[in-house]
Amino acid sequence: MNLNIAMIPYANMAPVRTLGCPDGFAFIYLNPRQSVDAGADGRVVAAALPTGALLEIGNQVEPLGHYGVAASGAVGSVLLYSKKNIALLGPSDGVHLTGQSATSTLLLYLILREKRERQALPSPAAAHHMAEAVLLIGDDALVARAWQPCNREPLNREPCLNAYPFCYDLARLWHARFGKPMVFCRWVVRRDTPSAVKARLLAWLGNLDTKDDALVEQSATNEARRLGISKSRM
Repeated sequence: MNLNIAMIPYANMAPVRTLGCPDGFAFIYLNPRQSVDAGADGRVVAAALPTGALLEIGNQVEPLGHYGVAASGAVGSVLLYSKKNIALLGPSDGVHLTGQSATSTLLLYLILREKRERQALPSPAAAHHMAEAVLLIGDDALVARAWQPCNREPLNREPCLNAYPFCYDLARLWHARFGKPMVFCRWVVRRDTPSAVKARLLAWLGNLDTKDDALVEQSATNEARRLGISKSRM
């Protein structure tokens, strides 16, 4: 049977990549949105799926233990750069969103709804040059935070952000407003996976309980080198 595991290639999943793939399985590198599609159509048996998409395929997957990615405060990997205060972003303003993760977009609009006190919200902008604000996630956000303000563009040819003087870490805003960790993704397995395979996957993730600190330290060094930023910015 298919023994593929979706692996998000962002820095925040580096500890799991450093742990390595369990014997007999294979990593397939996909962004969060692609991981959802792969889980739904059976191309992978397990994935760290964005929480914003769990309702979409919840009848096809189940949690793998308590494992996922969450933060109680700023993370640096989900950032909104804006030309104006976030509370002033209204229906005439465009926000350039990411198509890579439903969770980040939902998180942004939940926060905007709170900040705007249920007034009309900004609309998605089709292009960077039409946007009053830009949402960056993953490695793009980490690199942008490390390099801005500057005269070079972040990775993947994102727009130069000098025109966006306001920067908001959405995980920090979530925690400040609701007092709870922001859960970005949960490890899940397809429900039709044999019990023996589920047990092997759970045992693999169980290594994080005892090795997480060492894996994070090793990953931070490697990822900082890969992204060309200081380890202190990870």
